[in-house]
Amino acid sequence: MKNIPVGLKLSAGYAAVLLLTVIMAWTGISTLSVLSERSHKLDVLTAMVNDANDIRYSRVRFEQTSEQRHADELLASMARFKATAEREKALFSGQYDAEHFNTAFREMGQYQEHFEQLLAVLKTRQDIRASWTASANDSLAASDELDQSYSQRLLQAYIEPELAATAVQVSAFNRSLREIRFRVRALLIDETAANLARVEEGYQVFTGLAEGLSPRLSSAERALLDRSTQQMGVYLTLVRQLAATAEARESLRQQMAEDFDLSFGAANAIKERQMQRQLEETDGKRLLTIGLALGALLFGALVSWLMTRQVTQPLAQAVGIARRVGEGDLSDVPVEARDDEFGQLLGALSQARGSLREVLSQVGEVTTQLSAAAEELSAVTEQTSAGVNSQKVETDQVATAMNEMAATVQEVARNAEEASNAARLADEQAVKGSAVVSQAVRQMGGLSEEIDRSAEAVNVLSKESERIGSVLTVINEIAGQTNLLALNAAIEAARAGEAGRGFAVVADEVRGLASRTQQSTAEIEELIGSLQQGSQQAVVMMEGSRRMAGETVGLARNAGDELNAITRTVSQIQAMNQQIATAAEQQSSVAEEINRSVLNVRDVAEQSAAASEETAASSVELARLGGQLQVLLGRFRL
Repeated sequence: MKNIPVGLKLSAGYAAVLLLTVIMAWTGISTLSVLSERSHKLDVLTAMVNDANDIRYSRVRFEQTSEQRHADELLASMARFKATAEREKALFSGQYDAEHFNTAFREMGQYQEHFEQLLAVLKTRQDIRASWTASANDSLAASDELDQSYSQRLLQAYIEPELAATAVQVSAFNRSLREIRFRVRALLIDETAANLARVEEGYQVFTGLAEGLSPRLSSAERALLDRSTQQMGVYLTLVRQLAATAEARESLRQQMAEDFDLSFGAANAIKERQMQRQLEETDGKRLLTIGLALGALLFGALVSWLMTRQVTQPLAQAVGIARRVGEGDLSDVPVEARDDEFGQLLGALSQARGSLREVLSQVGEVTTQLSAAAEELSAVTEQTSAGVNSQKVETDQVATAMNEMAATVQEVARNAEEASNAARLADEQAVKGSAVVSQAVRQMGGLSEEIDRSAEAVNVLSKESERIGSVLTVINEIAGQTNLLALNAAIEAARAGEAGRGFAVVADEVRGLASRTQQSTAEIEELIGSLQQGSQQAVVMMEGSRRMAGETVGLARNAGDELNAITRTVSQIQAMNQQIATAAEQQSSVAEEINRSVLNVRDVAEQSAAASEETAASSVELARLGGQLQVLLGRFRL
């Protein structure tokens, strides 16, 4: 195999690997095809089961709320269930699957028929309830009208016993009607025979009251009674019809539950069987895949060993040649004759070894000349570096002196600037203080005017209080006279006996009101006296406040004049500080300019010194490298 090209060897190895890959891929594809078909069946069954769950949920919601949208949702879910079953029926061709699938489809159809019948029954119940609502309301309206008529008669001054008895019977009739409606509500909540019997019992009481009441009424009232009784009869007939539909409704619900259980159970049984078969097929395909994988591993290991042996032997020879070259041995060594790519590699390595031997001979001669030139360059560079370092020291001294002078000038400028800022702040504060004092003077003047107006208002209040006192005196006299008149009226009522008892009660109430009026008038007179005394004291205090406010205004004006004088003085100080700061800033600018020039000179000197040092170091390094290169060349055997 030495003469077979490496590409052909690798192609054979890759072809074997590809063959194993194709076998594994075919096995995987067949497995995926089976599992995909099984998964599709499971998806179909899952969709049908989910639709069935939606049907059950919508039915429960419809029974709880009786909303049409839940019925529409149920019918939509049922349509999806049947459409899926019709579309995917061909997938389930096995006997077990086909029987259960047909059962699920058939029972769901029965479920739909029973649900539509239930909707019709519920529609009938809704129509009945809508009809009986009008009858019940009409009956109650007639009864309420009759009851209100007798209630108004009872408000008359004199009531006949027979009228009162009739009113009691009318009220009982109205209550019995309402009791019937209450019992019907209980029947709607729990449609049992006991609740229906209670409704019938209430109706018997209602009709008995109507029969006993009819002879006592006028023709118009009897018409209201007959209308109420007739409408209640219609109402009870509709209630009986509604009760009759309850049995049909419960029967349909029971049939729907049985249909759903059969359909859901059949679909779920198919689903469980498909899942079991999927697990069995998955286990079988897994074992087949594991067997093929083990065979592929063994075959691949054999091919890998053969390919490795064909590659590693010639590579070991090439590595041996490269290792001897790395150790400095450039002498000729014979290599194995081969016609493949590795033979070409060994020939190229031998040719490269000969070329390297010739190049190293020439490099040795050039290295000797380079070492001599590097030693001469190093001596000249050391002299240049000494002169540049001396210039650098002198420049550093000048730069230090200029830095100190610039710092001093900047300190003077900074102090002058701070003094100017302080004077400016003092000027601003003095101006603000003067403005505040002026504002205070204006506020004091306004306060004095307000005090004058308040004093006038208090005087007016005192005069009005005196007028209120005179009015209260008149009210007190009127209350006394009212009390006497009420006392006389009570005496006259007492003389009148039983006929004057109501008038005596009114007279007592008038006397009580007159007494409370006198007490309230006395309290108000005391409050008015206190108010007048407080008003006089307020007038005296406001006079003192007005006098003190005038004195405060004078003092505030004096303080404003002093603050204005301080403001003018601070403004002069600020102007002088600004002149000092300007001069110091000019000196600082000149010093900084000189300092920058000196620093530039120093930087140039430093760069020159650094370049000289680098040149000297490079010369020394070049000489060292030349010597080292000669040593390295001595390691090779040419």
